[in-house]
Amino acid sequence: HLVPKGRRPCVMKARSIVVGTILVVEAFSCRIGTSALLPDTVQCPVTVLHGRLYLRAALQGQVEPSWWLVDTGSPWSLVNAYQARELGQSDPAIRGQVTLKGRRTLPVLKGIGIDIAGQPMGPFDFVKYPSLGDLDANRNSRVGYERPFKTGGVLGLNFLLQHRARFDFPAQSLLLTTGSGSSGASSTRFEGFTAVPIQITATPRIEVFGLVGSRLYSFLVDTGSYRSVIDWKIKEANQIPIRPSGILY
Repeated sequence: HLVPKGRRPCVMKARSIVVGTILVVEAFSCRIGTSALLPDTVQCPVTVLHGRLYLRAALQGQVEPSWWLVDTGSPWSLVNAYQARELGQSDPAIRGQVTLKGRRTLPVLKGIGIDIAGQPMGPFDFVKYPSLGDLDANRNSRVGYERPFKTGGVLGLNFLLQHRARFDFPAQSLLLTTGSGSSGASSTRFEGFTAVPIQITATPRIEVFGLVGSRLYSFLVDTGSYRSVIDWKIKEANQIPIRPSGILY
């Protein structure tokens, strides 16, 4: 899809289209058998809901897990405001701190524990966000979703980096480490795949470079987006025709 002039997704910068996964992930479509898992590796089932990747997780003190978006395009991990209120009510010791994220000053919940696939992943800092847009909107009957679901927040790149995450798209699972080891597997597991260099930007996000025509551009790999987009100027520079729907030929 194209991004029309004056309308850009929040993950896009003027310089590039950036997105992330984990640096130690190293390969996005790697198939890893369960026999290759290391002792400190947790295999988390991932479900596609409304075109995005979700997994089940529960914050400390919560009995029932909720759906969390796995978003490599978000530099930070975010918790829904209503989830934060519930945590504060259940545990008065939980206190937020104010910190600067990008150009915004936002409250952060410090050292909150989270369980994923029944496995404690240790304490982590979550940015308390007033509204997560489409993520929250699925509970609104006016949006039109036939099966709304309870969301907890976003697992962003900082969380995925800390746990040296690895995506296994064919098996619809996410591998995370709970210890100091690697979530990787032997190199023989990658036969038939092509390694594409990626880098973590300062923000952080994950960046990959690719050619459109003869020109080199910077792209983000964003598991939080349900479609691929490019800047309108790329379309103009390369004279790419489009369909009326805005999809590139």
